[in-house]
Amino acid sequence: MERSSEKTLSRRGFLRTVASVLAVAAGVLPFLPRVSRAEGTEDAQKYYCPICGYVYDPAKGDPTQGIPPGTPFSKLPEWWVCPECGAEKGAFRKWN
Repeated sequence: MERSSEKTLSRRGFLRTVASVLAVAAGVLPFLPRVSRAEGTEDAQKYYCPICGYVYDPAKGDPTQGIPPGTPFSKLPEWWVCPECGAEKGAFRKWN
């Protein structure tokens, strides 16, 4: 049987699709570890992408997009997107 112009998902693409469906259905990604708020101030608060699970850590920044370490999530430019899946900044949730 010959496949003509059928689009197939890579394994990673499939897993991202499943993760996004589960995130929408559950409201959160249940497999993400929790961090207590006592561990840091608002400037040190981590945020996660509910689509792919990427965690933005202010202590590390995002060197792939020129964001230096020490940049709090609130100070990220509006054009910043998830380096893993391209989700917009507004899609991110606090990791608590």
